[in-house]
Amino acid sequence: MALPMRPICCVCATLLVVCLLGGCNKLITAKTARKNFSPSLQSSISTGDQQLNTGMWVHDMSKRQLEDDLTRILMSDRPSLLTPYPVP
Repeated sequence: MALPMRPICCVCATLLVVCLLGGCNKLITAKTARKNFSPSLQSSISTGDQQLNTGMWVHDMSKRQLEDDLTRILMSDRPSLLTPYPVP
């Protein structure tokens, strides 16, 4: 049972027109477009969320490196080499 093509094309064309005309509820003018060319970007290449994620990653890495440095300063990263007996 084949469906006629004309009604299907009419429905698709109507849906396309409705989506194109009613898709944006915000009025975009040349003036508003010139204010902010890339509204989702915080810097030249990343969004605000990406910058926050990078900041948190750097903070986490710095904290772990500080803990590694402290274990080396306190000499608790390996057994002492001064004992004459083998240390397991």
